[in-house]
Amino acid sequence: MAKYKITVLTPLHIGTGNSYSQNFNMLCKGGFVYFYDEFKLVDFLLSKDEYIPEDFNKLKEKIKNYKDEIIKSNLHLRKIKNDFSSLENKDVLENVSSSNKPIVAGSSIKGAIRTAVLNSLQLKDERNEDLYNSLKNKNIYKNRFSKGRKTEDTFDEDFKSLFTYLKISDSIESNLNTQIFKSINIKKNKKHQSSREKRVINIQNNVECISAKQMFYIDIKDESIKKYGKNIFSNLGKICNKFYLNAFNKEKELYFNLFSLGKDFEINEESNDVFLLNIGRFSGAEMKSLDNFRYIKNSKSKDKKESSTRTFALKDDVEDNVYFEKELLPFGWVLCELVKD
Repeated sequence: MAKYKITVLTPLHIGTGNSYSQNFNMLCKGGFVYFYDEFKLVDFLLSKDEYIPEDFNKLKEKIKNYKDEIIKSNLHLRKIKNDFSSLENKDVLENVSSSNKPIVAGSSIKGAIRTAVLNSLQLKDERNEDLYNSLKNKNIYKNRFSKGRKTEDTFDEDFKSLFTYLKISDSIESNLNTQIFKSINIKKNKKHQSSREKRVINIQNNVECISAKQMFYIDIKDESIKKYGKNIFSNLGKICNKFYLNAFNKEKELYFNLFSLGKDFEINEESNDVFLLNIGRFSGAEMKSLDNFRYIKNSKSKDKKESSTRTFALKDDVEDNVYFEKELLPFGWVLCELVKD
């Protein structure tokens, strides 16, 4: 079993599908957002001899009236940093947690690795020779791994069986902090950025994210030797760097400057012990699709020259509704370093 240290480089959101609504199961005050179990808030109101209105807006108004007292009561599930003056009455998308402590799910990390491995297989990359030779059907074609090809399965059964032997834990021994970010979709072609004015109003979501400069650990166990007589996942670091490193360097050049570690760092594409991943939601279609099979539909932009988009994270208010490159961060980048093999 190998242990890896994971450093969060940019805001990371792994969604649950749940959201929190202001003045219902979420309250905002003093630079923080508080998440609540709405049933406990109902119990709180009942303890004050308040009736519970059937009208949702009236219920929210009652909760708002007791806002300060509720916050002081420490009934919240989580207390989250928030640097925005307003969340515009939009819900906040929740990050996955365990016992109300934010975590990074092993399945998300496995999904990012799986995409890199798939890409390597269809490119017939020599780094992936052992995995490629383990496939029963070595003909890699566009629809082989497509959803709904013959069944409702997302991936080919042959490939699925390989990945059952790769075990990845959730984040271990972590006390991860989260922060509220706003997601915003902008055009990636830098020459069109000069025309960006008052488009920050196109904020899509308020998002609870694991913030940068935090670390956690995961265990990765390759059990493939049980079936194939060798560890077919032995080159995972090289495979992931082949897929993610170039994309990381492009984003770093266009939108941000080594924002997270406070110092320059270089990653060798051939390194197997240090590698990059992009995980979670809002990472963009390029990070979820394969090089030779990728087709990204043209955006609905009025300016058709701006056909490529990316969702970025904004962490605080901007002046005059105009945002700038230095204020934007891409979602989902993490650095993985082997610490124990």
